[in-house]
Amino acid sequence: YRLYGDVFMEYRILKSEEMEKAFALREEVFVDEQKVPLEYEIDKKDSLEDTIHVGVFEGDELLATARIMNINKDIVYFGRACVKKSRRGKGVGKFLFINMEETVKKFKKGNEKKTIRFSAQYHAMTFYEMLGYTKDNDDIFVEVGIEHISMSKIV
Repeated sequence: YRLYGDVFMEYRILKSEEMEKAFALREEVFVDEQKVPLEYEIDKKDSLEDTIHVGVFEGDELLATARIMNINKDIVYFGRACVKKSRRGKGVGKFLFINMEETVKKFKKGNEKKTIRFSAQYHAMTFYEMLGYTKDNDDIFVEVGIEHISMSKIV
Protein backbone atom coordinates (compact mmCIF):
# COMPACT_ATOMS: atom_id res chain seq x y z
CA TYR A 1 0.00 0.00 0.00
CA ARG A 2 1.07 3.58 -0.52
CA LEU A 3 -0.55 6.69 0.82
CA TYR A 4 -0.68 9.43 -1.79
CA GLY A 5 -2.28 12.57 -0.41
CA ASP A 6 -5.23 10.99 1.35
CA VAL A 7 -5.51 8.08 -1.09
CA PHE A 8 -4.32 4.53 -0.40
CA MET A 9 -3.08 2.78 -3.52
CA GLU A 10 -2.65 -0.96 -3.62
CA TYR A 11 -0.57 -2.89 -6.17
CA ARG A 12 -1.38 -6.51 -6.82
CA ILE A 13 -1.26 -9.35 -9.33
CA LEU A 14 -4.68 -9.44 -10.93
CA LYS A 15 -7.09 -12.28 -10.29
CA SER A 16 -8.85 -13.69 -13.36
CA GLU A 17 -12.10 -11.91 -12.41
CA GLU A 18 -10.25 -8.56 -12.39
CA MET A 19 -8.99 -8.95 -15.97
CA GLU A 20 -12.17 -7.39 -17.34
CA LYS A 21 -11.25 -4.14 -15.55
CA ALA A 22 -7.71 -4.30 -16.95
CA PHE A 23 -8.91 -4.82 -20.53
CA ALA A 24 -11.44 -2.00 -20.10
CA LEU A 25 -8.73 0.42 -18.91
CA ARG A 26 -6.39 -0.63 -21.72
CA GLU A 27 -9.18 -0.07 -24.24
CA GLU A 28 -9.88 3.37 -22.71
CA VAL A 29 -6.22 4.43 -22.98
CA PHE A 30 -4.91 2.68 -26.07
CA VAL A 31 -7.99 2.37 -28.28
CA ASP A 32 -10.11 5.40 -27.34
CA GLU A 33 -7.32 7.90 -26.51
CA GLN A 34 -4.43 6.72 -28.70
CA LYS A 35 -6.50 5.23 -31.55
CA VAL A 36 -4.79 1.81 -31.47
CA PRO A 37 -6.97 -0.74 -33.30
CA LEU A 38 -8.76 -3.00 -30.81
CA GLU A 39 -7.64 -6.14 -32.65
CA TYR A 40 -4.00 -5.11 -32.06
CA GLU A 41 -4.47 -4.11 -28.42
CA ILE A 42 -5.45 -7.55 -27.12
CA ASP A 43 -3.16 -10.34 -28.32
CA LYS A 44 -2.13 -13.90 -27.55
CA LYS A 45 0.59 -12.70 -25.15
CA ASP A 46 -2.19 -11.81 -22.68
CA SER A 47 -2.98 -15.48 -22.12
CA LEU A 48 0.50 -17.03 -22.13
CA GLU A 49 1.41 -19.16 -19.12
CA ASP A 50 4.31 -16.92 -18.04
CA THR A 51 2.44 -13.62 -18.44
CA ILE A 52 1.35 -11.91 -15.23
CA HIS A 53 -1.18 -9.07 -15.23
CA VAL A 54 -0.85 -6.47 -12.49
CA GLY A 55 -2.75 -3.43 -11.36
CA VAL A 56 -2.85 -0.47 -9.01
CA PHE A 57 -6.13 0.04 -7.18
CA GLU A 58 -7.77 2.64 -5.02
CA GLY A 59 -10.46 0.61 -3.30
CA ASP A 60 -12.21 -1.24 -6.13
CA GLU A 61 -11.15 1.25 -8.81
CA LEU A 62 -8.34 0.20 -11.15
CA LEU A 63 -6.00 3.18 -11.65
CA ALA A 64 -3.26 1.49 -13.70
CA THR A 65 -2.44 -1.85 -15.25
CA ALA A 66 0.33 -3.64 -17.14
CA ARG A 67 1.54 -7.09 -18.05
CA ILE A 68 4.82 -8.80 -17.22
CA MET A 69 5.87 -11.41 -19.79
CA ASN A 70 8.52 -14.16 -19.65
CA ILE A 71 8.55 -13.85 -15.86
CA ASN A 72 10.61 -17.06 -15.52
CA LYS A 73 13.25 -16.09 -18.10
CA ASP A 74 16.44 -13.97 -17.93
CA ILE A 75 14.86 -11.24 -20.05
CA VAL A 76 11.46 -10.13 -18.78
CA TYR A 77 9.19 -7.90 -20.85
CA PHE A 78 6.82 -5.25 -19.56
CA GLY A 79 3.95 -4.24 -21.78
CA ARG A 80 0.56 -2.54 -22.10
CA ALA A 81 1.32 -0.27 -19.13
CA CYS A 82 -1.27 2.46 -18.76
CA VAL A 83 -2.69 4.84 -16.17
CA LYS A 84 -6.24 6.15 -16.05
CA LYS A 85 -6.25 9.64 -17.59
CA SER A 86 -7.61 11.37 -14.46
CA ARG A 87 -4.75 9.91 -12.36
CA ARG A 88 -1.74 10.76 -14.51
CA GLY A 89 0.98 12.92 -13.00
CA LYS A 90 0.07 11.78 -9.49
CA GLY A 91 2.69 9.08 -8.91
CA VAL A 92 0.51 6.13 -9.99
CA GLY A 93 2.76 5.10 -12.92
CA LYS A 94 5.87 5.31 -10.77
CA PHE A 95 4.15 3.21 -8.08
CA LEU A 96 3.17 0.67 -10.75
CA PHE A 97 6.69 0.32 -12.18
CA ILE A 98 8.48 0.15 -8.81
CA ASN A 99 6.14 -2.64 -7.75
CA MET A 100 6.46 -4.46 -11.09
CA GLU A 101 10.23 -4.50 -10.56
CA GLU A 102 9.67 -5.99 -7.08
CA THR A 103 7.47 -8.68 -8.65
CA VAL A 104 10.28 -9.53 -11.10
CA LYS A 105 12.80 -9.72 -8.23
CA LYS A 106 10.58 -12.25 -6.42
CA PHE A 107 11.02 -14.61 -9.39
CA LYS A 108 14.83 -14.41 -9.31
CA LYS A 109 16.80 -17.46 -8.24
CA GLY A 110 19.69 -16.67 -5.90
CA ASN A 111 22.00 -13.97 -7.31
CA GLU A 112 20.44 -14.18 -10.76
CA LYS A 113 20.19 -10.95 -12.70
CA LYS A 114 17.12 -10.24 -14.80
CA THR A 115 16.85 -7.71 -17.59
CA ILE A 116 13.56 -5.86 -17.84
CA ARG A 117 12.89 -4.67 -21.38
CA PHE A 118 9.99 -2.88 -23.05
CA SER A 119 9.03 -0.71 -25.98
CA ALA A 120 8.45 2.72 -24.47
CA GLN A 121 6.29 5.30 -26.14
CA TYR A 122 8.90 7.87 -27.14
CA HIS A 123 7.09 10.82 -25.53
CA ALA A 124 7.32 9.04 -22.14
CA MET A 125 11.03 8.21 -22.36
CA THR A 126 12.11 10.75 -19.70
CA PHE A 127 9.61 9.22 -17.24
CA TYR A 128 11.27 5.82 -17.67
CA GLU A 129 14.77 7.33 -17.50
CA MET A 130 13.79 8.86 -14.15
CA LEU A 131 13.06 5.28 -12.99
CA GLY A 132 16.53 4.09 -14.05
CA TYR A 133 15.77 2.65 -17.49
CA THR A 134 18.10 3.34 -20.39
CA LYS A 135 17.63 3.33 -24.15
CA ASP A 136 18.91 0.14 -25.76
CA ASN A 137 19.83 2.18 -28.86
CA ASP A 138 18.75 5.32 -30.70
CA ASP A 139 16.38 3.54 -33.07
CA ILE A 140 12.92 5.04 -32.93
CA PHE A 141 10.32 2.74 -34.44
CA VAL A 142 6.64 3.23 -35.12
CA GLU A 143 4.04 0.79 -33.82
CA VAL A 144 0.40 1.45 -34.64
CA GLY A 145 1.24 5.06 -35.52
CA ILE A 146 3.05 5.79 -32.24
CA GLU A 147 6.82 6.35 -31.93
CA HIS A 148 8.54 3.89 -29.59
CA ILE A 149 12.05 3.22 -28.34
CA SER A 150 13.43 0.06 -26.72
CA MET A 151 14.45 0.53 -23.07
CA SER A 152 15.80 -1.76 -20.37
CA LYS A 153 17.13 -2.09 -16.83
CA ILE A 154 18.92 -4.87 -14.98
CA VAL A 155 17.51 -5.87 -11.59
